[in-house]
Amino acid sequence: MRERQEGKVKYTDEQLRVIQHTLNKHALVSAVAGSGKTQTLIGRIEHLLLNEVHAEQILVLMFNKSAVLSFKKRLKEALGESKAHQIQVKTFHALGYQLTQYLQRQGLLSVNKFVGEGETLKAVVKEALVQTYHFLAIKEAITPEVENKYESYLALLKAELGALSSHHLLCQLEDETKKRVEIFFQFYERLRKSQGLQSFDDLIYDALKVFLDAPKKIPVKGKYQHIIVDECQDINLMQQRFLKIIAEKGAKVMAVGDVDQTIYEWRGSKTHYMLKEFARDFLAPEHYQLTYSFRYGHLVSLMANAVIQNNKSRFSQLCVSPVNSAPNTEVEIVSKKNLSLLIGALHKELEANVMMPEDVAVLVRKYSASVLLELYLLSEALPYQLQGAGSVLDNKSISAIIGFLQLGNDAKLLKEVSLNKRRLVVSAMLSVAKLYLNSSMFNVLLKEITMQPDKTDKYLAELVKNANLATYQIEKIEILAMLWRDALKRSADEMAYTFVKKVITELKLIPERRKNDRLAEGGESDIIEAFLNFCQFSHLTLAKFTSLLNKMRVNFERFQSLDANKKVSILSIHRAKGLQWRYVILYDMTEKSFFSEPKSQLKKEEIESERRLYYVAITRATRKLAIVAGNDMAKLKKWFSDRECSYPDALRKSNSIRFLYESQLTEIEAFLHAYSEKETEQMHKYAKYNKLIDSYWQKLDLQDKLSDREQRRKSA
Repeated sequence: MRERQEGKVKYTDEQLRVIQHTLNKHALVSAVAGSGKTQTLIGRIEHLLLNEVHAEQILVLMFNKSAVLSFKKRLKEALGESKAHQIQVKTFHALGYQLTQYLQRQGLLSVNKFVGEGETLKAVVKEALVQTYHFLAIKEAITPEVENKYESYLALLKAELGALSSHHLLCQLEDETKKRVEIFFQFYERLRKSQGLQSFDDLIYDALKVFLDAPKKIPVKGKYQHIIVDECQDINLMQQRFLKIIAEKGAKVMAVGDVDQTIYEWRGSKTHYMLKEFARDFLAPEHYQLTYSFRYGHLVSLMANAVIQNNKSRFSQLCVSPVNSAPNTEVEIVSKKNLSLLIGALHKELEANVMMPEDVAVLVRKYSASVLLELYLLSEALPYQLQGAGSVLDNKSISAIIGFLQLGNDAKLLKEVSLNKRRLVVSAMLSVAKLYLNSSMFNVLLKEITMQPDKTDKYLAELVKNANLATYQIEKIEILAMLWRDALKRSADEMAYTFVKKVITELKLIPERRKNDRLAEGGESDIIEAFLNFCQFSHLTLAKFTSLLNKMRVNFERFQSLDANKKVSILSIHRAKGLQWRYVILYDMTEKSFFSEPKSQLKKEEIESERRLYYVAITRATRKLAIVAGNDMAKLKKWFSDRECSYPDALRKSNSIRFLYESQLTEIEAFLHAYSEKETEQMHKYAKYNKLIDSYWQKLDLQDKLSDREQRRKSA
């Protein structure tokens, strides 16, 4: 791989080809993770300016505000403030907002009030649901969970321009649910427009609807000569149509992205748009590839290739680390049962300043899977920040369980808690008991028990005697009373696990599992099961476990006052896209964490989607990658040693994720050892039977030859 100078920056031949792409054709650029994409795009803009393209005729479209701010900063450093300011760098939504403002002034769009994603919009969702349920004579309750689910449907429907049949996440809904969603969308749009409201998605949706109805009155046609779309794999149908209209009068579009990182299907993105749709909308594009990743070493590159090559919906592209400039990235696979050892080792590294907290990230497939990890971090007093979710200690069910633990010794511990905090705990305990009381009854009972938690039996008996309650309510109260009495009498020396399990069982805190709905939030049962597992693994008595929980609460409150750079980050894989850390821990990489349906019911699209997500996860680390997998280490090692490329048929939910089985780690490590030792015969042996290793070696060999040629040229 050669590097050549372009201005003040050295670029690879691949990057230079993108930068120097002709001015009169469209371009599609496939860029692997860590390929220097941003710097290449800045080089492209510099090239356009040198070729007399006016700065104000260049538009850069991105998908989030933080990416825009970062790009603007780097553009300013490269071009100077004056020139950089003239170039339009916007999110799709920001451009949509600008256009809707214009359309409103022209009388082409009713004046709307932008409300983003706040409570006003939630109220419209709820009212649309009320009207839907009334229209269809549905008797079910409209819970916050139902409202959140329909908000998810709404976002995807907007992305699909209102079509329910054009995205596999909507297509897989049951017929009855589809009917509800269709009617809900009609009621929602009617209510939104009558109130003149706009959400983020409506900024593009409303403008696009006007464009489709009045194509001759569009102000942006012909305004830009060159449009660059970053992270193009994230584009959805609405944005694709929007882009086509903006570029309609001769603008040349350069779309840059990585199909293998298409992970926002729930927003409407599909691999289809880069693989096929782009070439249909923007004829005869030149296709370029940025295949060299400067982020991680050969082991991660080969491992990532081994996994993602199993997807069919992708470009045939190999990710390769540069021979002379790639970091050495270590990969470690840890059994889930050894999590505490991993956390302990990390804690020692942080205390010894071998690693700084800001260098470390823990990635999870879903937040409910991070609960056990969070509990271990709290017990180890290792500071962390949870991005995008609330703490396990604030979960209502967990708060209720802790409340029951504090009832021992006649509620001594609960009485020691401040009145305000005690009220919150008691409220959680009553709520999860599902007594179905009206708000007046609930608040009276809450006040009485908060003041005297050891007299709860008396207050519950009075409630049954004096209130006109249904049989099912009385049954619930009797269960709560029995559990409360039992908790008050519990000995401090009894094992905590036994009692916690009883609370969960008696109150039915683990809800019945529903059919898979990829658009709906869930995971409450996972949270409770994780807490129960933590309790079991601790092997502590009620007194010691309660004491530990108190220390964990103190630790959690202390963590809140620390600066972000002093805390390890826990975040979802979705949030991690576009970021990198020195040390990445992938937690709970099991079948259960990624798939909720039996293997026989999984569709190809779902498997490929989750494989892309796993690919994104493993390509975030620069120096060290730790994969916390299932407890099937022996099975996994045998699979690697047998040189199997796929995954076993009979994987259980608790087993390591199938994509880890696909990674061919043992053979890859053996090849890389032979490569580092220049053992050519051994390298030929691995390459002969492994097409991936053969292709990768050819790329490495080509780099070596080009490097030798460059050295000879310099010497001459």
